[in-house]
Amino acid sequence: MISTSLIERILEGIVEKVIQLDPTGGNSWLFGLALIILGLSYNLLNVYLEETSKRNVNKEKHLELSAHDLRNFEKLDAVLPEKDVLTIIDAIATNHMFEKDQKAIIEGYFYLASETVNRYLIDEIEKANIEYLSSINEFCSFLSQHFFFPKHSPSMKFLYLYPDLSPDRGTDLSQQSQQIYFQRSKELNEVTLQLEGKLKHYRRKIKEILYV
Repeated sequence: MISTSLIERILEGIVEKVIQLDPTGGNSWLFGLALIILGLSYNLLNVYLEETSKRNVNKEKHLELSAHDLRNFEKLDAVLPEKDVLTIIDAIATNHMFEKDQKAIIEGYFYLASETVNRYLIDEIEKANIEYLSSINEFCSFLSQHFFFPKHSPSMKFLYLYPDLSPDRGTDLSQQSQQIYFQRSKELNEVTLQLEGKLKHYRRKIKEILYV
């Protein structure tokens, strides 16, 4: 990029040459051409300075937004780090069961991150964050709709994917019931993989934009 000082030196050289020209001599056309070049060069310098000023303002604004979003990410990540999310959802998808507190942790993060004060200011990050939160909501909604406490269970701590239909702990092992159970198992895997994908995408945007 051409520096401002270089452009100024070029203009000074042009002005010096113009002063040396005699408009009353035989090179009046050259004098006029020099004035035109001088005017164009002056306009070029003004445009350059305006664009440089805009870039500097935009850079400062981006730094402010990045600083805000980095603080916001660190605050949210301290509540529920990536490894904890993956540990919880992978365990649920594998074991077809979860502890009430596990779901409460994920939902707590969802509500906290959804607050206006915790939104990201950089659009690209906020878009990835919204997709991630939407996937969390879908995952938790699935748990609420398809996981239950076993009948006659002395403990109300763990919820299971259709416990009455489960091949491991259920009492209804008919072919129709097993088809329903395995269909729900498949859907559980799908919402889990979707959540993992949105989490990775969100974290990738954080790394690309805030940790360059």
